[in-house]
Amino acid sequence: MKFDYPRDSVTCMDSIEQLKIHYLRDWRSTVKVHFKMVGGKEDLPAAKANPYKNIILDDWNILYNHFPSEELE
Repeated sequence: MKFDYPRDSVTCMDSIEQLKIHYLRDWRSTVKVHFKMVGGKEDLPAAKANPYKNIILDDWNILYNHFPSEELE
């Protein structure tokens, strides 16, 4: 599906940018909740063995190493 929108409109482009940011934050939160539900820090092998839906294994490994890191505490 294609949408026609005025690309020269600052208001329109700002709205689209805000929607993309909101979607990304919501998706990241959902994936982190999944990580915690399948084992999280307490059971890292189980968390690694159960990637979130539609995430390829290489990307899951990056997230798997990122979620238990100290910078997210």
